[in-house]
Amino acid sequence: MKILAKNPVREAFAGKSTGCWDGTRRTGYYESKGGAVRAFESALEGYAFNFDPAELWDMSGNDGRITVEVCIVEDDFEGDEVYKDCVGRAVLSWHRMPSGRYEFTGYLA
Repeated sequence: MKILAKNPVREAFAGKSTGCWDGTRRTGYYESKGGAVRAFESALEGYAFNFDPAELWDMSGNDGRITVEVCIVEDDFEGDEVYKDCVGRAVLSWHRMPSGRYEFTGYLA
């Protein structure tokens, strides 16, 4: 299974990018890289997806770009989360503004 072009998770994920309208307000700059990652992750969780927890993330520097696999998340019989097949990739890029906040752009590929 792959995340198809018309899947609404794509718009929800991209909507966490800096400057996007989320239906009530425009997404602002992020205080930290971790805060941005959590925002993008929340968009995935709403559709039973998440970033692959086995991947190592290197988000060093004031500017950069990473590609991370996105997996299906299901609960097992004991209620624990189980990460299943990779269904796509997330691309996140960032730039640290003079204010110290981060501009983020994300999309699913």
